[in-house]
Amino acid sequence: MSEYLFVNAELLMEIEGYEQESVKKGENAIIIKASKSDSDKIVLMYIVTSNAMDVNQASAILQILEKENVNKLIVFANKFTASAKAKFNKRDIECFTEKLNISTVIPLRQLYPTVIDYVNQLCTLKCGAIPKSASECKGYSEDLIICSNCEGSGKIDGRNRFCKTCGGTGFRNQHYSCKVRLISDNADYHQGNRWVNLLQNDLLALIKLKHKAANDGESVDSIPSHTNGEVN
Repeated sequence: MSEYLFVNAELLMEIEGYEQESVKKGENAIIIKASKSDSDKIVLMYIVTSNAMDVNQASAILQILEKENVNKLIVFANKFTASAKAKFNKRDIECFTEKLNISTVIPLRQLYPTVIDYVNQLCTLKCGAIPKSASECKGYSEDLIICSNCEGSGKIDGRNRFCKTCGGTGFRNQHYSCKVRLISDNADYHQGNRWVNLLQNDLLALIKLKHKAANDGESVDSIPSHTNGEVN
């Protein structure tokens, strides 16, 4: 779980434009110090690697805030006790958990435009350009996609054994071959129905794709595109 929290801290830095200055790893916490290039303000991200954050731990973290020359504290934990959360709320300190993920920091009016921005970034990263129309995008097909495991034969190695991937049909019952296109279409539907929570999940999925691609250091292969003709 602590790895998930660490990734969310990194994603928050990307969204907010923070630049990492240092990382300290302790027995029960990871502390990231970051700043913005256009500001002299220092941000401290405190990631709790133990189970729940209680009021005693909250008090200890606040003492660190007083000692460190920082302007803002952000805390990530698996869970906060009510007393710990109340203590942080009094100091206007942001708290994040797995359920309250970093996509919630985007103002509602900017949420969908931010989704579109990430879709465009990933399209450019993956295919080299942003499609001018939906029909120009090759990540969706009106026809069923041929199973890449058996190449449409429905059988494996020319034998009578059916392909388990497609069930012997030779096709995948899936129109999407690109994860970015699938998330983009989902986001359009969620925006149209004003389903904010699902739209936040769409954004988080896109950010994770971009984050994975950046960490892997690959422009195409790090973004899932074709997996036996289906998107996972």
